[in-house]
Amino acid sequence: MHNFSVVKPKTKSNVIIKQDPVHTDNKSNVHGGQFASFNFPKIQNFSGEQNKGEVSWPCFKFEVDSLLAEGLFSQEQILHGIRKAAKENAAESLRRLGVGVNLQQVLIKLESVYGDIESKEVILRSLYNCTQKPNESVSSFASRVEDLFDKAVGVGGVKKNDFEILKGVLYQGLRKELKHMAAYKHDTVNNYDTFKIELRKLELDLIDEKNSETKPCKPVVTPETSEINEIKNLLKKLNERIDKIENEKSGKYEHVQYIPYTSRGERRGQFYPNRGERRGFRSQVGRNFRPSRPTSSFTFARSCHKCGQTGHFQAQCPN
Repeated sequence: MHNFSVVKPKTKSNVIIKQDPVHTDNKSNVHGGQFASFNFPKIQNFSGEQNKGEVSWPCFKFEVDSLLAEGLFSQEQILHGIRKAAKENAAESLRRLGVGVNLQQVLIKLESVYGDIESKEVILRSLYNCTQKPNESVSSFASRVEDLFDKAVGVGGVKKNDFEILKGVLYQGLRKELKHMAAYKHDTVNNYDTFKIELRKLELDLIDEKNSETKPCKPVVTPETSEINEIKNLLKKLNERIDKIENEKSGKYEHVQYIPYTSRGERRGQFYPNRGERRGFRSQVGRNFRPSRPTSSFTFARSCHKCGQTGHFQAQCPN
């Protein structure tokens, strides 16, 4: 009974280590001259091309940094998990490093190929000029702003816990109608996540308000609009009357022959062509001229009583 009542101290020989339920490779490897069961974490696939089912470089790097911070796996185990997760171009980059490299060398190599190369000024300019797109939701816009804020933290442009800058950038980049509605929340809500929740609520209210307007409202007829319409109708009627009058004129005078305009002097000469000749016939005519009608001397001359002819007397009658 005395022997059973004594609690034996825990030693390496009688302590059972519970392994984390992660991906386990049952093959035994030689590490440090000893045989051991080698466990490695399951990391999402990464090729650098962001294909379907793969993560981007920032997400991949965050996952590796989280494993290092937690301390559940050694660097050799994490390195083995990176080799299993690397695909295509990323796997080729690790292959060119060769064997016998450590985790830091692998991370530096991947950072040089897939890391951000933008300068601090460019990242800060993109952060402060970020605006919400017309059909972009608040969640998507906030995700873009947070990604730029994280890049700015990485290059030393802003501090990681400076959420007042993050909230201000998110508010300034909102659409005009949503920004006007969120002005009061921006002044009263200090927490960034709470402010983002309030923005989502306002966005939902705005969408419901637009969806409730099923029938389009008819525009209000102002006096100016009615006067303009009245003037248009009068002009239309006037044009119709002008067209009608022109058609009537063209039908009425269609059979009349067109006579060109002539001056007064031309018309005198046209209807009285020999007027000038008759005025000066005494100076222009010769001896053989015979008038168109008998003159007074011949008309009232005495005739011969014997032969009845004019121009001589009876005593001088040749007959």
